[in-house]
Formats: sequence, C-alpha cells, structure tokens
Amino acid sequence: MKPILFRKLLSRFLREHNIDVLNSDDADHYDYTHTLIITRTGNIQILDKVSSLLGFDAQDENHILNKPNSSSEFDLTVIIGSDYASIKPVMEFWQNQN
Repeated sequence: MKPILFRKLLSRFLREHNIDVLNSDDADHYDYTHTLIITRTGNIQILDKVSSLLGFDAQDENHILNKPNSSSEFDLTVIIGSDYASIKPVMEFWQNQN
C-alpha cells in the first residue's frame, strides 16, 4: 500500500472511531521514520484515544511529540512515517474493509 492510500485509510479509520479529521495533507517532508502524533492543544484525552487506537504508548517518544501551539485549531497532527505498514489496527481495519 502506498503512503497516500494509507493516509486516506487512516482518515477513514479515525472517523470510524469518532475522531474528527479536519485536514489531510502532505507533511513538510517524507523522511519520517516513525509515524508521529504531535499534540497541539494539550488535550490529553484525545492524545490517549488516538495513540491507543494506533497501538502506540502515549509516553513513547518515537511516536509522540508534545508541541503546544495556542493558536492551533487542531488538537493533534498525525504524520505518517515509513513504518506505516506496521500500524496493525489500521492495517486490520483495511483488511476487514476488503
């Protein structure tokens, strides 16, 4: 699966779990090794929910970055890394869709 297809799949997966996906764009570059959840507003509940849905530990510094931005309209940003195919919950969701 190509990253652009995974991005669409991830958006659908999150929406299926009642997570509002407000935007789905390309990252600033394509060299991310790990898929990254960046907290923007300090909303710990949404961080916990999304990290759990993706199978990440909310304390895992390889996948979680706390980068508050008081002017951000988004609680989180998810950047898809080259490890995207190893995110089992999303891949299982895809398999169940086919």
